[in-house]
Amino acid sequence: MRQVRTIELIPGRLSARVFAGQAPGGKDVWCYASAGLERVGQREIVLQIARHRGDTEDASNTPDFPFWVMRQAHREAEAGKPLDAGARLAVPGSEAGHGITGFLLEEHPDAAPLYPDSATPILAVPLVGDEYQVADVYGHARLLALLGAQERLFPYPAYFTRRRKSVVDYETLRAATVLARMAMTHTPWIEVAGSGTELRVTVLPERAGWFAWLLREHGPRGITVLTAATHSTAAHRYIWTRDGAPSAIGVNGIPIAGNSLVAGNFLVLVVTDGQSSTNRMEDGFGLVLSPADRDQISAALESGREYRHRTGPADLVIGTGSIGHDSPFGAYAAPDTFRRHEPPTAAAAPAHAGPPPEPSSSHPDSAPAKRRGFWSRSDRAAGPQPSLPPPPPLHHPDAPARFTAHPDSRPYWQGPQPPAHTSGPELGALPPWLPPAPAPAPQPDPAQRYAPRAVELKQIVLVSEEAAFAAEMPMDRMAAFCDEITRIVDEGVAAATGHDLEELVVGVEFAPERPLQVSLATKGSFPKPSAQALVNRLDGLNPPPVRERVLAFEVWFRARG
Repeated sequence: MRQVRTIELIPGRLSARVFAGQAPGGKDVWCYASAGLERVGQREIVLQIARHRGDTEDASNTPDFPFWVMRQAHREAEAGKPLDAGARLAVPGSEAGHGITGFLLEEHPDAAPLYPDSATPILAVPLVGDEYQVADVYGHARLLALLGAQERLFPYPAYFTRRRKSVVDYETLRAATVLARMAMTHTPWIEVAGSGTELRVTVLPERAGWFAWLLREHGPRGITVLTAATHSTAAHRYIWTRDGAPSAIGVNGIPIAGNSLVAGNFLVLVVTDGQSSTNRMEDGFGLVLSPADRDQISAALESGREYRHRTGPADLVIGTGSIGHDSPFGAYAAPDTFRRHEPPTAAAAPAHAGPPPEPSSSHPDSAPAKRRGFWSRSDRAAGPQPSLPPPPPLHHPDAPARFTAHPDSRPYWQGPQPPAHTSGPELGALPPWLPPAPAPAPQPDPAQRYAPRAVELKQIVLVSEEAAFAAEMPMDRMAAFCDEITRIVDEGVAAATGHDLEELVVGVEFAPERPLQVSLATKGSFPKPSAQALVNRLDGLNPPPVRERVLAFEVWFRARG
């Protein structure tokens, strides 16, 4: 981006830089970037506005509402209330102009290069009309998914288009959504996604205890958690429709296959007698838990373990992990950055593709949740919602990197040689890697490891929690499997001609009694036939056996010059 203007907002304390550049996807934008918020304990803020034909090259006639949100963030931080991703700012009256009624603050890794020596900035998303009220009541994720569907961008456009109309009417939504009768709480530190065989809930480790408390205290009355606006790895997200029919947006128009994870915008939690079950609800998911399963989940969360249990047609997986990992297979995949390639087995959706099926009504224990008191009872629907204590501060002093995309990638090891241990500041202080057996795992011999020629191993990112890997796979087995991936990638890149490959990422996921799932993403020019042949070879790998957990990770390579 090219800096064209600097504006002093608070002399000597706060200023704003204006850049001319392009958003991911090629849209010409003005990018406003604050300078000075970090001095008062506030992460810097960026905001993007789509350029108009009448805008001058020096940005002298561009809108000034970005300055309002920067000044407001400065005032909040000086008062000891810094804002982080997941926060909202309402605009009184017409103070900001352009019909803006409020702002949402979200993670924005694309703006990190503007602050090479600081934390990743947060993005201010301007809202118009009823959008702020919808986001405030029904969650950021639902509103931003609707905005992404309108602009045909996944997960949502980072830039603001002047004179655009509101994507939703509040009264229309309130009259049609089941959430209008439920108690809700904003939880931007929770992700939820489902496929045809699984419902997966991920909680930040430092919030696990709070989530367990929520299950115990508010599960019997029913509580809806409004989830993070982006998902670390899911390449699709459900969008709300007035008739409740399933609809979703995805990365680069990728169709939903039967094994594709689709992110939801909320999770309804109810604890009641009977069997546990899962089902899709509008643009989110519902989870009915028996008291026994609720207690097991709470114990697992508080001890840092993953909970996995079969509930009807789908597996329920609840564990801790990273939120907002900058994956080329997830929310931040940009068409001008990474190009995805899938094996033929993932291209065609089987007949049962879609979300976890609704429970059958042929058996009394698996009757639809609505008949078993899933919705709010009339005796409490009209009364006040339960008073929830506010969630802990979004920015946790013990884990500042958790809410930034790049430092939270949590590498297993970096470079071609694995270290003798897996803890240390350069690796995000991961716990020691231990095999299932008490005896220490043998370390792989560096002399026997594959030495690539066409690519260089950059990092291995654990998408599943570390505890799952430690319980399922010794380090030597993991190293051998990654070596085989490296060999196939190296041979495939070496055999390709006429390319200018920069980076290549292999996404891997395997689980008990389930075929290996492989995805490939390339950055830079790379022949499509060569990429397809490479991902087909990777799809034929035999993964190490696992007993009961889903293991997912990414192997990042850098092309050698």
